[in-house]
This record gives sequence, structure tokens and C-alpha cells, in this order.
Amino acid sequence: MTMKLVFLFASLIGALEHKSQVRSKTHDLTLISMKTNPIAKVIEMISELEADAEAEASHKAYCDKELADTSAKKQDAMSELDSLTSKKDQKSARAVELREQMATLQKELAQTVKAKGELTQLRNEEEDIFKKHKAEMQQGLNGIRLALKILKEHFGKAVGSEGGVISLLEVVESDFNKGLAGLIVEEESAAAYYKSEAIPNIELEQATKETDLKFKTKEYMSLNKTVAEVSSDLAGVQSRLDAILEFDRSIKKACVDEPLSYDERQRRRKEEVAGLKEALVSLEGAALLQLGSAHKLRGARRHA
Repeated sequence: MTMKLVFLFASLIGALEHKSQVRSKTHDLTLISMKTNPIAKVIEMISELEADAEAEASHKAYCDKELADTSAKKQDAMSELDSLTSKKDQKSARAVELREQMATLQKELAQTVKAKGELTQLRNEEEDIFKKHKAEMQQGLNGIRLALKILKEHFGKAVGSEGGVISLLEVVESDFNKGLAGLIVEEESAAAYYKSEAIPNIELEQATKETDLKFKTKEYMSLNKTVAEVSSDLAGVQSRLDAILEFDRSIKKACVDEPLSYDERQRRRKEEVAGLKEALVSLEGAALLQLGSAHKLRGARRHA
């Protein structure tokens, strides 16, 4: 009877193995020694498979959570990286634009300062020419007046050639007076234009450009500081994203890179457990039959 039980157990395991394609643990049942308790061994294997199923379910829950968390963190980091990159690009582009505007303003300011200097130099030259011409005309006028005075004192109201000379000198004196007056008016007009229009306009232009340059320089410095800060933030986010991606690769390797899916492994494990439980029921039934036969044999011997 013992040999029959062993053969029954072996045939059940073989049938189970063929039916569910159990893994190596189930296959090992066929190698159990005749002295091993087959029922206890099947119970032990069922417990191990159920423990494995529970551990794998726990591992899958962990994997699902970590994969979801990692995906969310990755998306957040990538979104933040895109936002910071866009901000840096915008600030950098504005800084480049400001730098070009500042260079243009500095060039224009240099031209304005140069123009102011040239205008002042021209005004000074005109004033010097006026002073020279005024002095020359004044000197000539003074000479004419002196000549007229001498002629009039000497000849009085003479007629003839002397009178003609006096009349001519009086005409020349009048022309010199008009010329000197015109020269003075021209100088006063030029000086007034220089003081009231030319210099104020050029100084206003200079002040406007200097103010514009001042604010653009301030904005440019602020932008450079912002770009440096954003670059630092970008480096930090990129480092964090690199760490997330590295963890993502490792968690996928531990949780996803499996020959069979979780559902397929669970299905096969359930089939193995079901097969082992079938074998257990058969073994327990065979054991009960053996026990009943043994009792009958002992009773028959006592009666004999």
C-alpha cells in the first residue's frame, strides 16, 4: 500500500506538472524521497507559493506607487526645466537687445558731446572774429571821424574839392557806422541763438540720452543677475531631473523588466496552488484509505 501511495503521488504531480506547467519548485516534488512526508511537503509548497504571491503583490503595490510618483516628479521637473529655460532665453534675449541699445546710445552720446564741443568752438571762433572785425571797423571809424574833425576845423564849410572830400568822408563814416552796427547785431543774434537754442537743445538731447542709458544699464545689470540666478536654478533642476531619471531607470528595471507580466505570473501561481491543493486532497484521501486498510489488517490478525 505504501508503494501504491508513492506511485499515486508521483502520478498526481506528473499530471499537475503537465496541466499547469508548474515551475521548478513544483517539479522538485517528483524528487522527494520515499521517506519524506508528501502531504507535509505539498502543504509547505502551497504556503511558499502563497507567501510568494503576497510578497509579489506587496512589491507590485510598491512598484506602482514608485512608478507613479517618479513619473509625476519627472513631469514636474521637466515642466520646471522648460519654464526656467524659457525664462532664461527671454531674459538673455532682452539683455542682448539692451546691450545693443546701450552701445548705440553711448555712440550717440559721444557724437552729441563732440557736436557740443564743436558748436562751442565755432561760437568762440565767431566771437573772436567779431571782436577782431569790430576793433578794425572801430579803428577805421575813429580815423574817419578824426579826419572829418580836422578838415572841418581847418576848412569849415568849404566848397569845392575840400567840400567834396568832407562829404565823401561823411558817407564813408555813415557806411562804417552801418557796417559796425550790422556786425554787432549779427554777433548778438548768433550769441543769443547759441545760448538760448543751440546749447539748451544739445544739452537736452545729451541729458535725455544719459538718462535713457542710465535706466537701460540698470535694467541690463538686473537682467544679468536674473539670468545668473535662473542658470543656477536650471542647474539644480537638471541635477534633480538626472537623479529622477536614474531612479526611474532602476525602478523600471526592478519592476517592469520581467519576462512575464505581473498578471501572467499571478495566474500561473494560482494554477500551481490549485494543482498542489488537488494533489493534497488526493494524497490525504489515499492516506485515509491506507490508514483504514491498516486497521482492518490489524483486526484480522487479532481475530486469527
